[in-house]
This record gives sequence, structure tokens and C-alpha cells, in this order.
Amino acid sequence: MTTLELLLELLLMPLIAFLAGMGMVLMMRRIAAKLQRRVGPPLLQPLYDIVKLHSKATQVSHGLIHDIGIIMAVGGYIAAETLLPVPGMEGIAAKGGIITLVYLMMIPSLGLALGVGQCANPNGSIGIARALTAMLAYDIPFVIVIFGVAYHFGTTNLVEIIAAQQAGGMATWGAIEMPPLAIAGLFAMQASLGKQPFEIYVAPAEIATGPMVEMGGKY
Repeated sequence: MTTLELLLELLLMPLIAFLAGMGMVLMMRRIAAKLQRRVGPPLLQPLYDIVKLHSKATQVSHGLIHDIGIIMAVGGYIAAETLLPVPGMEGIAAKGGIITLVYLMMIPSLGLALGVGQCANPNGSIGIARALTAMLAYDIPFVIVIFGVAYHFGTTNLVEIIAAQQAGGMATWGAIEMPPLAIAGLFAMQASLGKQPFEIYVAPAEIATGPMVEMGGKY
């Protein structure tokens, strides 16, 4: 693969992730609307929300460190996303490896801590302290899962791991051959996303969404 093709992938992968993310948000909101017997949002509603939030003016600046923390968090997600293999665009993923992906997935939490720490909001500080403590809790089992998968397949290359499972059929899927690791990985991923029942660092009724309390508007 040429350097030009790698650069093209580097530009296209964040765009694909952005579109996929908007599609998933739209799908979740429409499903929730159907369950509540509502019409639901239009097709481009996620895009409208992004434009609306980004157009809001910032009344209070928290300083350069706050902005650097946000850039660090978003950059970590984008960098991690580029290492996920997509059919037809696996050049960067083949060069990264699953261990590199795990390290990049830790960056957003650290960036969020850096940005929120600059705000001096007690709710944000409590929330980010909980988030970092939770990160220590779920990162250990997640790393064990990653090393278990790498040991089982004999490689840390995510593309090769996926190819081995595709070639062997359903019987060679990681969830079938390693169910304890699969269950532990699902719990760790749920915790890393801060979803129920691991949303203690957000806690809207207790600490006003925690780290997100100072992240209004375009943030």
C-alpha cells in the first residue's frame, strides 16, 4: 500500500466514523420514539444538532488547557478509530495492532480529565475523579481480555485476528471459543462507554452530569 493510499484512509476513516455515529444516534432516537408512540426525529436531525450546538457562542473561557484537553480527547477517539479495520481500508489497521488500539482508547479519559480539571467546577472534579477510578477498574480486565485474544490467535494484528475467524467459520469466533473473555470484554466495553450500570461518573441526578457540566455548546 502506497503512502498516498494510507493518507487517503487517514482522511476517510474519521468521516466514516462520523457518519456511522450520526446514523446510530438517529437509530436509537427513532427506536425510542417508536416505543413511546412518537414520530421521532427527521433523517438529518443529528446534523442539525451539531450545527446548532457548534454555532452557540462561548460566554466563559476556561483557558488554553481546557481546549487542549478537549482536543486530546477527540483526537484519541479519532486515532483509535483509524486502527479499526473497515472492508477495503485496512492499511492503517494492519500496521497498528490491538495493543496500540488499547493505548489510544485510554487517551480520551485523560484528555477529559485535563480539560475538566481546568474548569474548577466541583461537580466536574468529582465526576472526573470517579471516571479515572473507574478507568483503573475496567482497564485491567480489558487488558487481560486483549492479551488473552492475542495469545489465542498468536498475533496482535486486528486484521489477522478477524481474518482467522472469518476463515474458520462460526466455530472459531472468539465469543464461541473464549466465552469468559467475551463476557468480560463486553462488561469492560460497557464500563468504558459509561453506560448503565457504569454511569456513576455522570450521575445527572447527583452531580449534574459530572465532567459534562462544563461542556455545553460546541464542547
